[in-house]
Amino acid sequence: MCSLNRIKIVICSLTLVIVSACTVTPTTDTTSRKIARSWEEQQQLLSPLIYWNIAGKLGIKTKDDSHSTLINWQQQQNRYAIAVTSPLGTSVAHIDSNGRTVKLTLSEDEIYTADSLDELLWNQLGWILPADQLFYWVRGLPAPTTIDHQQLNTQHQLTQLKQSGWTIQYLDYMNANGYSVPKKMVLTNPQLKLTLFISEWRIAKTALPSS
Repeated sequence: MCSLNRIKIVICSLTLVIVSACTVTPTTDTTSRKIARSWEEQQQLLSPLIYWNIAGKLGIKTKDDSHSTLINWQQQQNRYAIAVTSPLGTSVAHIDSNGRTVKLTLSEDEIYTADSLDELLWNQLGWILPADQLFYWVRGLPAPTTIDHQQLNTQHQLTQLKQSGWTIQYLDYMNANGYSVPKKMVLTNPQLKLTLFISEWRIAKTALPSS
């Protein structure tokens, strides 16, 4: 039986739904960036992105504790594979979804499954977190639910979004295959503060090969 603390670290990493190499190295993309002339055009550019691989570092802070972890997230339409590792590179967990069920593997003896990521969060911690909405937030888009507030910069990119009880701050963007995508995000609610630094984005029009 794993400790509650360990599950919390994994589940928080899970909520930023992220298999590729564990080494995280910043990349510079020289592809000409697609310039959006309006917020509507920016959304049209980012919405079709459903195949990607991102690597980064996640900081997790609660009222009582703080942790950091490395995450690698491969998204293939509605399927994803996430590797969670410690800052020293030790494997912490693997999360896999085939689009129908979600499996969390901590070890050979510690495997949890659920019909959705939201259900897995609820079953393991009793937390209600907007896991499904992170599929949109990580691309710099609001989820298709009620938007409480949003702010844009002069390049028609989100700088702040308030949705589902969360405040998402977009502190930096990067160029990936011509797309302007989030590089640093801070997500907060009354219980949690999550800081995500994405050092590498890989975007494709078709399925990426598994690493």
